[in-house]
Amino acid sequence: MLRSLGRRDAVAALIIFVLVLLCTYLTLRVRVTYGNETQIVLLRQELLAVKQGIENDRATTRIWEAEIERTLYAQPAQKPEAITRRPSALEQWQINQYKDITRRLTVLERWRYETER
Repeated sequence: MLRSLGRRDAVAALIIFVLVLLCTYLTLRVRVTYGNETQIVLLRQELLAVKQGIENDRATTRIWEAEIERTLYAQPAQKPEAITRRPSALEQWQINQYKDITRRLTVLERWRYETER
């Protein structure tokens, strides 16, 4: 095939083939470079977000530490006044039962003591 084209045509075909290869190579390199640049931009954004998260965590930690220190080393607060509460119905029934049983036992003890004399 090359013999029928002639020497100039063969060189021209070779040059065209090399140019096509070079353009293909350059196109692939541009795509890779663009992809790398995009990746770098995304990683920078992620790095900024992580740095901001670290700063937020440090600020939160400082606030917590200050709160702990304030509550731990602060003067004790005055005791609040005792709040008297009414006993519930069950508690009141138990108190009344206890009083009644105690009274009955006292009466029985007196009766026993008197009968033994």
